[in-house]
Amino acid sequence: MLERVVLISLIYFSLFFFDMTKLIKKPRIEIYLYIFIVMISLYLSLKFVFELDWFNMYDLIAVLIGKMAENIVDYLNVIP
Repeated sequence: MLERVVLISLIYFSLFFFDMTKLIKKPRIEIYLYIFIVMISLYLSLKFVFELDWFNMYDLIAVLIGKMAENIVDYLNVIP
């Protein structure tokens, strides 16, 4: 687990270090979008580092398009 913490810390430190100079000059909407994407990646990083059984992206996709995907598969299912 220590290796994961060091790796994620190094990634986020370098991300913020190199992006802060460019982010200051950007419009507000781009800054908000950047923060939103970083928050999602931080959530997934915490899930990875601590091996938590939290809500995953696959669960979100299953909720959003799961029934529609099942209907498509049922429609395309060919019985010989």
